[in-house]
Amino acid sequence: MKFGCGCFFFVSGLVGLFTCIASLLFLGSDISEFKDDFVVIGVCLLLGWILLKSFMSEQPDPSQQRQEQQLEQQQQQQEQEQTFIDARQTSTSLYQTFTTVRQIIDHASGGSGQTAVPDEPVTVECPGCGAPVSVSPSSPGECEYCGNKVAYKR
Repeated sequence: MKFGCGCFFFVSGLVGLFTCIASLLFLGSDISEFKDDFVVIGVCLLLGWILLKSFMSEQPDPSQQRQEQQLEQQQQQQEQEQTFIDARQTSTSLYQTFTTVRQIIDHASGGSGQTAVPDEPVTVECPGCGAPVSVSPSSPGECEYCGNKVAYKR
């Protein structure tokens, strides 16, 4: 609204001004005849200029908008980086907690910190004849040469 009214008044003032100047120059009219016209023309120009200036001051500066967008993007990037860092710290903390709990369980069960697979067979030497015997933790092995029972050894 301000822009349209400002343009109308300013252009009307300019047209009036050019008309008066042309009449003075080409028709040889007396300047005293245009005294009231110059007042109206001056008011139109001034009012149009004021309306246009107030309209332009309401419009945001494009460079300021760009700076605000860049600042907003930087803030979003910092928030994403902080979220990533928080997730990484949480993951590390969970891993450390899991490792600590596993060590406590191994220590409480008398283990050496290494977890052995309970059903994995192991080949040991028979104490009687020295032949290889396959034994598992759940059942002792029997030597096929001398018949000795061989216990599971880690």
